[in-house]
Amino acid sequence: MDALILAAGKASRLGLPKFLLPAGPGYVLLTRVLELALQTADGQIIVALGREEDKARWVLDNWMWPENAGRVLLVSNPDYKAGLSTSLRKGVEQLPGSRGVLILLADQPALDAEKLRQLRKPYESGDVWAVSAAENGEPKPPVMLGPEFLALVGELEGDQGAKPLFKRHPERVRLLEWGSGEWFTDVDTWETYAELARAQGWDREEFEPLQALSGTKELEALLDTIPEPREYLETLRQGVLTLLTRGF
Repeated sequence: MDALILAAGKASRLGLPKFLLPAGPGYVLLTRVLELALQTADGQIIVALGREEDKARWVLDNWMWPENAGRVLLVSNPDYKAGLSTSLRKGVEQLPGSRGVLILLADQPALDAEKLRQLRKPYESGDVWAVSAAENGEPKPPVMLGPEFLALVGELEGDQGAKPLFKRHPERVRLLEWGSGEWFTDVDTWETYAELARAQGWDREEFEPLQALSGTKELEALLDTIPEPREYLETLRQGVLTLLTRGF
């Protein structure tokens, strides 16, 4: 089984580059999800990158274990502003002949490795084209796509994932009910991130506060002045943790 992590979104609602937000000592959201992919998939792992790509590449190059680096391919999506489908297509293009791809969102860092493994079992039974996690009967990412659906990904447009394909072939999709839980938390806003970070204990990391910081907009403006990846990421981590501990 291969995996594709979609990490190229605009993060327009959040403002800050959400895939690079702190997720505990030594982690950002993206590396949390990549670690889960490495634990779950046994084949190639594609990471589709867009916004702040140079910073994301720096993080991944400095985080990955040498024994896993050969399994992970970082792919640029210059069209990421056109929506999720562009990253899905770009990633799938890198996996010709794949027997199955686990599609993960880089802003779902509270996923559970055992639940991800459960997606694989119904697919391997051979009578479905896809397996999707579900909440109260509604399909939600992550999803497992077989060759039949992978061949149709090129038809998708805009900011949509595999749902249109599922609607066309519902009899070929197996829903795996997970119920409600943090595993479905999709970090689209600062409020959602802050709630998740506090629930996971990520706000308890030791750091040096940015004393004059008064909000996310001010942090965004500060980051825009820092081109170098290491300093950018250190400032982002300091700023986010400062805001979390001040109750923002």
